[in-house]
Amino acid sequence: MDQVIESKHNNTFKELLKIKQKGSATGFVLLEGERTLHQLQTDGLEFELFCRAKDPRQDAQPITDDLFDRLCRTKSPQGVLMKLTVPNDKPFDDGPVLILDRLRDPGNLGTLLRTASAFGVNNILCLEGSVDVYNDKVLRSSLGAVLSLHIRQRAGIEQVEQLERPLFLADVFGEDFAGLEYPDNFALIIGSEAHGIDPALKALPSVVITIPMRNTMESLNAAVAGAILLQRMCR
Repeated sequence: MDQVIESKHNNTFKELLKIKQKGSATGFVLLEGERTLHQLQTDGLEFELFCRAKDPRQDAQPITDDLFDRLCRTKSPQGVLMKLTVPNDKPFDDGPVLILDRLRDPGNLGTLLRTASAFGVNNILCLEGSVDVYNDKVLRSSLGAVLSLHIRQRAGIEQVEQLERPLFLADVFGEDFAGLEYPDNFALIIGSEAHGIDPALKALPSVVITIPMRNTMESLNAAVAGAILLQRMCR
């Protein structure tokens, strides 16, 4: 077992604390929890593993409880912490693209990234005004999916136009999504609950689709709507 990190002056601890404080600007991110660890292993991603000294495990660097807790963001942290290198931008493949327009809720964004990964949508275009995909809450709610996807951040309308894919917009007023056929290389835009889709995007040639609802509900949570649409569109 590696020597226990037990001093706040330890170089490794100071580096980890800097990553927690400054995030992806350091070139690294920290992830917590057993579920995320399992997902990273399933995806075959490389990372450094840290654990509580009182609960040692193979291939993990042990850290005393007080220092370990200082590195975690969750109120009741689990006993594993992973340090990963922020991946370089990956070129988009020929498959579908999920476009996220000014999605500011990190939980929704993380869930949408996880959902996209589950349905085989590897290409993500986050438009200017969306929350950083390396936000801690996004990383946790995506279960690390953000690290295996092909993501471009802070994009503008010109990047949408360059996709050269049939464009579909999720909106309250549109065609029933369930009655349409979808190509293998579609592009789907999901907008924020607060502001919907940018009018400049609506001006692009597209098909506007909607999820019919009963009663008086005006719209669904962005992550829920995205999951419903992607499940049908990716059949």
